[in-house]
Amino acid sequence: MELDFGVKHGQMLDLKQKKKEWASRVFAEPIQLAEEEKNKLPFSNIEDPAVEAVLYTNLHSRDSEVSLRLIGAQVSRFRQAIAAVRQAILRREHEVASARTRIEMMDRVNAAEPNPKLHYPPQVYEEILARIAVTAKECSYLRQHKPMLEALEKLLNIFDNASIRRSDEQLLRLFAQAYRGQLRIKAFEKQFPLELEPLLAESSFNGRTISLGDNRILLEGKTYSYLCHLLESIEIMLDLSASYLASQEVIEEKHWFPLFATLRAIVELFYICNFELPYFYDELMIDENQVYRFDKVMARWVPQEESQDTLQYSKRICIEAATLLAQKPELLECENADDVSKLLKGIELKDVPSDTERKSLRHYPTFGLVEFDFNPAAQRSKMQQAFSLVKLLIDQVVSCESSNFPLLSSGLAGSPCEELVALAEFDWRAFGLKSEPASLAGMQRNRLLSRFWRTVSRRRAISMLGENYNRKVTAAMEAIGEPGPENPTFLSIVLKPTMSNIAQARGEVLSDPLTGLMIADRLRLGEMLQITWKIAAQFLDRLKDVHSQGKLKRVIEGLPQSIKEHQEEIASRFNTKWLQSQSRVWSIIRALLPTVWDFWVKVREGTTWQDNLVKLQPLNALNLLVKLFCEVARMLLILEISGTVIEKLETDAEGAAQTILSSIHNYLEGTPMPAQLAEAINYYYDPEERFDAWLGFTSAFKLHLQQMLSDYRKINADKQLIEALSSLSSQLELLYPSTKKVTTAVLSVKKPSSVPTTEAIPITESAGLCFARVFFEILGLQESDTIMFLKLLSMLSRKSTEHFINCPESLHSLICELLPQQYQRLLLFGFPKATNSFLNYIRSMEDKHLDALRMRSLDYFTKLAAYADAAIEITSQLPTILSKDREVLNQFLTSTTTKGEVSYLFLIVCETLVIDICATTAERGHQLETATAKINSYIKTLKSSGEVPEVELFPIGGGRIVRESSSKIIVTGQNESFEITFTEPDKAMSNYLLSRICSIKASFISRVLHEEFPQTSFSVVF
Repeated sequence: MELDFGVKHGQMLDLKQKKKEWASRVFAEPIQLAEEEKNKLPFSNIEDPAVEAVLYTNLHSRDSEVSLRLIGAQVSRFRQAIAAVRQAILRREHEVASARTRIEMMDRVNAAEPNPKLHYPPQVYEEILARIAVTAKECSYLRQHKPMLEALEKLLNIFDNASIRRSDEQLLRLFAQAYRGQLRIKAFEKQFPLELEPLLAESSFNGRTISLGDNRILLEGKTYSYLCHLLESIEIMLDLSASYLASQEVIEEKHWFPLFATLRAIVELFYICNFELPYFYDELMIDENQVYRFDKVMARWVPQEESQDTLQYSKRICIEAATLLAQKPELLECENADDVSKLLKGIELKDVPSDTERKSLRHYPTFGLVEFDFNPAAQRSKMQQAFSLVKLLIDQVVSCESSNFPLLSSGLAGSPCEELVALAEFDWRAFGLKSEPASLAGMQRNRLLSRFWRTVSRRRAISMLGENYNRKVTAAMEAIGEPGPENPTFLSIVLKPTMSNIAQARGEVLSDPLTGLMIADRLRLGEMLQITWKIAAQFLDRLKDVHSQGKLKRVIEGLPQSIKEHQEEIASRFNTKWLQSQSRVWSIIRALLPTVWDFWVKVREGTTWQDNLVKLQPLNALNLLVKLFCEVARMLLILEISGTVIEKLETDAEGAAQTILSSIHNYLEGTPMPAQLAEAINYYYDPEERFDAWLGFTSAFKLHLQQMLSDYRKINADKQLIEALSSLSSQLELLYPSTKKVTTAVLSVKKPSSVPTTEAIPITESAGLCFARVFFEILGLQESDTIMFLKLLSMLSRKSTEHFINCPESLHSLICELLPQQYQRLLLFGFPKATNSFLNYIRSMEDKHLDALRMRSLDYFTKLAAYADAAIEITSQLPTILSKDREVLNQFLTSTTTKGEVSYLFLIVCETLVIDICATTAERGHQLETATAKINSYIKTLKSSGEVPEVELFPIGGGRIVRESSSKIIVTGQNESFEITFTEPDKAMSNYLLSRICSIKASFISRVLHEEFPQTSFSVVF
């Protein structure tokens, strides 16, 4: 049966005023958070009304940014909590089983013992049964959350991947939407605990059933209450807006509430229903990982296979993980099973069903009525509008609770949803007014609609309110000479409409980067970009079916014909005056788009740009094309910032950048990125922005602009040119603020990055002396400790870790004073990425903080030791040569071909030595990256439950194995991908370290090869 909801008696007047205050707060004009405030995302203290308001008014944070700040910065901690809960479940299962066995043994003793005084008394049975009951309820409570923990773990696994696909980005964005929906409902429950009470009848589901055409969905009681709350808030503001409109001649710019707040509330209602609303499928159930669909013909539940490539599966994973983080964050604070026990003691478990009472099947959860057609092959998402479904939902809610919505139920515009759309058009009849007020007369209504949609259109798409509404508002805005609202991707946000206001508030002056460019030239430029992108789109579309260099070569050979078809169009639009123009605009374009400029000039002149392209090796040609296409996307972004409208373009800047990267990833299909491509991709996409390709693109562009500004200032370039570039850089930062400042607790064991830096640096003599101090004095090690010897030298050879060793004497002394135990110092230097935050913290501290930090450090290193033990235990299972590499090396050694060679690379994984083999000449330059991926992939197969964090790798160099003949195999030093080098090898310490490295490596490779291939004779020459 369905639920009946009623307002708590005596609360109506207070509730109405409270709703008015709530609406004025959360539906205020959208804001942009300062960077320090953005670092506090994602709204952890949602019970604070001010924080709740930010949840609604901050529309600038991208979905991927919220996910990264929530999950990305806490991967290790969340994995630790998941492992703790699993251990707690196992412990309770064991306790219950042991207690039941004990009762069985007691029964046997009582039955066999003739002396009644030696029988176990009833109170002993009662105590054991009472403990079983409590433990069973605790176990049942934890098992209820097990699906959520498993869903979160699947999201955490994304962060293990070296390369990120669009499907991963989509998953993180969906998670952020699900999480915000949970937070909205949670805040509503805290702010309005007495607003609506469910009057429950017997029901198999604690909520409402809503019919959406041929399908039905289930809404929990609190979700249904929240929808009613939103609609009642709109009802209250509608009444206020009617009085406001009737009393005003003109709506001033500074006024937002109640008129614009009403429209904001309507738009937000549609957005929530489209993207964030949590609900359940009526005809789908799930038990563990088995899905069941109700077969109406057979009248029973039948198993159904669940594919992980579907949107349905992605949404389930996201909503379950989001529910856990939003509703039960305390579970994720547990570091071990004892913490879980402490948590359970503070939870009321009387309503928790025991395992025998708990239903195994549960309703299949999901969220958001909008559907995405995701094409894994093309790595693209296409959204299906959900206006008709939202209409059905709203109409049913209002109809069921018509007494609470007298204005929306009036029928003036038709259905309740149509009433809302009419209100969103600022139709005076929808406000219940008897005649058109002066505030909406003439062009006033159009100006009001324009003001609102200029503020929110790139953050809340107008298309959510239906195509009819879109056409009407667009026509209204065009009637006053303004372009219609922009349509966002629903995953991006841009603040162009309010950018000038924000800049003024900061005291900044932002100028159009294309100021001075004539309208005719803007049109020519835009048309040339359209043509160039059309060529790019055709090529990228063909690239998705390419999976070999041979086919890539054939596709590239087809480009000249495609370019020739558009040559005349480009030539007719290219103005020869641009070539010699010294205008700063053309200087900017020539400087920012050198590849595009060269392409246009040569195509216009009829020279063979495309023919030269065909002469290149396929990967080199693709590298050049990536540069061309990415510069087109950069120019599109510049035009968007300048406000230049380009009609008939199939994509915007973000769409172009996403298409380029997804096409490249699809072509590679998970294989390591060749050096030729990595060079261009890492230049145009910041590799540190792994989970949002567009932010990676804008971040790299900002860096390029900053470098250009630095160069131009050095050569005293034209002041106006520098100001234009500076303005462009400022506007990019304003639109897409940097997201790299992710704050984490200082004393937390961080999960290492999955891919270490490959940028090696030579070791100076002074750095070598610092190494000796650390190795022999601080760590108290001997020359025989070769593994640690090489690990420290590997750290000293990489920019990301050399500061651990090459640091001031004062820091060495501070480390010794703060960490008196040798095992602590070994952990500090042995796991650099996990302890980097700790080292940075003690670098900045003063002596007066030492006493306070000592106890915290002890606890920190105790946890770190547990992490290290787990990592060492699992990496000790690694073979010295991975099985596939051993096969490659064996085939090489036994080949009948006269000559050949392979490259080998040493890596230390915790305490284990691993040798990677590379047989491909083209991949030697990036062997470290491929070796890292292979080792991490192998480690994943060793993890039985996923509780062990990923480990760090330390490259120490390698060399080549050369086959001169079947009987002559020579092993040499020097690896192309990574090698420990010295700036002054003739100096005493450098010479000593270099000789020790060569000696150890020669000993290692000689021993391993003779053990692995005893029938083969090797000559080791270093």
